[in-house]
Amino acid sequence: MGGKKLDNTSSNGNGTNADNNNSNNGAVGANSNNFNSNPNTTTLKITVKPPPATIHQSPVINLDRGDPSVFEPYWKKNGGKCTITISGHESLSYFSDPHSVCWYMEPELQDAIRRVHLIVGNARTEGYHVVVGTGSTILFQAALYALSSSSAVVAQPMKVVCAAPYYSVRNSNTVQFCYCPSSFDLV
Repeated sequence: MGGKKLDNTSSNGNGTNADNNNSNNGAVGANSNNFNSNPNTTTLKITVKPPPATIHQSPVINLDRGDPSVFEPYWKKNGGKCTITISGHESLSYFSDPHSVCWYMEPELQDAIRRVHLIVGNARTEGYHVVVGTGSTILFQAALYALSSSSAVVAQPMKVVCAAPYYSVRNSNTVQFCYCPSSFDLV
């Protein structure tokens, strides 16, 4: 961290830091009033200034929810290596595969994902569904919604497996999108 001081203050719930000795020369400081008024939310404000060519628009990382835009500099630099061309006649419908749990996913993408996992050997895909999305919260919601029905979930709580660290919205999203009782099990 280049000799920078870490400031690990925490919020006392009224929008001020519990440690009044908070100074602006710290590299990292925790503050709960950067994004919302939830006193249980902690955000990490980074004040270290990298060279102008690599600086990101926002020096704040919200630890309450994910934001993939933090990877924008990487994709701007390497995006040309991952270019995909889609012909005009392809993907005309939102229903790429109406028989799949993830009906909006192109069958070729599903085949490629299964092939990569088979080659790498890090996941079994046979007998499992492939669900895609633009972030972990979206994937979590999509998988739960697609694989559960309101009548089955209400009959007994659904087991939700989520390894730490996970975003604080997991519990509320599980209840909202899967019609789960509020006392669902978080394994």
